[in-house]
Amino acid sequence: MCDWCRLGCALCRIGFYKCCHQSAPARPEYAIVALGLDNGGKSTLLAILANEESSDVQPTQGFSIKALQFPDAILNVKELGGGVEQYWAHYYGGSQGIIFVVDSSDSSHLNEAAQSLAKVLRNSTLAGLPLLVLANKQDLSDAKDLVEITDILNLIEVARHYDWIIHGCSSENKNSIQEGFSKLINKLKSEEPIEDNRL
Repeated sequence: MCDWCRLGCALCRIGFYKCCHQSAPARPEYAIVALGLDNGGKSTLLAILANEESSDVQPTQGFSIKALQFPDAILNVKELGGGVEQYWAHYYGGSQGIIFVVDSSDSSHLNEAAQSLAKVLRNSTLAGLPLLVLANKQDLSDAKDLVEITDILNLIEVARHYDWIIHGCSSENKNSIQEGFSKLINKLKSEEPIEDNRL
């Protein structure tokens, strides 16, 4: 075989290899801020999604950042500790979505959570962003259901300018957590906000 023929065959093989081994499309990345009162379970839920050991999780002091890998997106989640609520607003810049975690079983602090969420949603930096409210600890017998949580948090009113959804989850069921985050990803990727949310 002549040199030119061999060269042509080699180039064809290279082209065929490249066509068959194209790199997977880059997944979009989104900056998310995760908020909620102390002991709501934010750190535990994020640790589970990051495949970290969740039994030794301590409440976040200040803030932490985790890059959560999903098949169709990467969420860079900035978790802000409930004990530093007065400083939360300093970390809102650049956020593309909001996660607010509540302890569904802690009736004594749900009204406080409602006040906290209302304050968050009044901040112009976050205006109109996709919002996922995670009603955590749904496995507990005294947990409020999603309708009750929606009412206590006054979501229909305080989040009326947001593309929001409320989702029940539990640290005992990883799938329930993943489903909530998948719903948020769908909203982040949607070109147009969905008007009819919610439960």
